Amino acid sequence: MSEKCVLFLLDAPNIDGVLGRIIGRPPKQEDRPDWKLLYEWLATGPRAYRGEFLEACIFLNLSPTSSALRWVEYLFKDIGYNVFTKPKLNGEGDIDDDIIQHFQARVQEGDVTEIILASHDGSAFHGPLLELKKQHPNLTITILCFEEKSSLLVNEPQFEHIDLEDVAVNGKTLFSYSLPRFVLSRIPPEGRWYRPIHTQIDTST
Repeated sequence: MSEKCVLFLLDAPNIDGVLGRIIGRPPKQEDRPDWKLLYEWLATGPRAYRGEFLEACIFLNLSPTSSALRWVEYLFKDIGYNVFTKPKLNGEGDIDDDIIQHFQARVQEGDVTEIILASHDGSAFHGPLLELKKQHPNLTITILCFEEKSSLLVNEPQFEHIDLEDVAVNGKTLFSYSLPRFVLSRIPPEGRWYRPIHTQIDTST
C-alpha cells in the first residue's frame, strides 16, 4: 500500500498579485511570505501528526528576463519544494491548467488524502476541485489564502480554509509585518491603526 500524501499546490503568480493589491504596490522580497517557514508549517503543523508524506509544489511562470532564477533554485535546492516553471512569452504562460492537471492526476493515483491549494482564483479552481470532491468524498480540500480575496473558494462548504496570516511556527508568522487588510473579523479587541498606502490628494499647491 502506497504512503498517504498531503498535496500542497501554490499558485505563485496569483499569491504575488493579490499581495500586491493588498499593499498597494508590487511586492518586494521583504513583503513576501517566508517560504521556509511555510514549508516547515506544512511539514510539522497540525496535519503532520497523521504521518502522511508531504508533496509541496510551487507553480510559477517566468519571463525571459526574470531575476527570480536564484529564488527558484532556493525553493527546490535549499527548502525542498517541487517547482513547476513555465516561460511567460508574449503575455502567455498561464499555469492554472497545469495545476489542475497535476492535482487530478495525483488524486487518481490513490494516495492523496488532502489537497491544500494556495490561490484566490475561484473561477479557475472551484469547479475542478468540487468535481474532485464529489468523486472522492473522503478527500479533504483546504484553501490557503487571504480570506477576503477569495469568496468563491472560502465560502464553499465542501472546502476548509486557512488564512495566510494565520500560518505560524513557534510564534513566528509567515509575513514580517501585519498586512494592511481591512477585515472586520481580524481587527483585534484593542483596535488597530490603518495607515495610508498612497497620498490621494496633491498637497504641493
